[in-house]
Amino acid sequence: MKNNRGRIAALLLGVVLAFPAFFGASYAFDQVNDGFPRVGDGTLWGRSTGTTNTKQDVTVTSNALDINIKSGSPTAQGVAPGNSTALESSHVIKASAGNLFWLTVTSDTNAGFLMVFNATSAPGDGAVTPAYCVPIAASSGNPFNWLQFPVAFSTGITVVYSSTGCLTKTASVHATFYWGAL
Repeated sequence: MKNNRGRIAALLLGVVLAFPAFFGASYAFDQVNDGFPRVGDGTLWGRSTGTTNTKQDVTVTSNALDINIKSGSPTAQGVAPGNSTALESSHVIKASAGNLFWLTVTSDTNAGFLMVFNATSAPGDGAVTPAYCVPIAASSGNPFNWLQFPVAFSTGITVVYSSTGCLTKTASVHATFYWGAL
């Protein structure tokens, strides 16, 4: 069998060069000195200027691909973090329905269990059914994230640090919590 590297390279180069033409080639991206990517007409790609809501349309012709990027004020574009201010056994992250994007629990010298409840307050000690439970080692920080697919809670989001297993809650004031929720 002969060496086909040259033919394969030519074929790949043809595919790469033909790809933009297949989608209409009505777009162009370039860098401006401010470091933000821009669409061919010079408008910022996906970035709002000012604090009012704006809409930027980017259209790729001939194949009906329409991309609408909606942006608003910087505070409305992200998940604001929250955190404990002292060691605690529980914290109400959100007292209404919402989504949990990330959660970190940091324990002191006492191991325990992180429990997450679909509730607006921590349940009393005893038998419980958490939505999420995981053991936490002593003197450790444990990050959990659901950035791509946040966990939805229909009532509220409450986290608890317990000294007993996942089905029995015994409040333990030995943790701090850090989170991102909407």
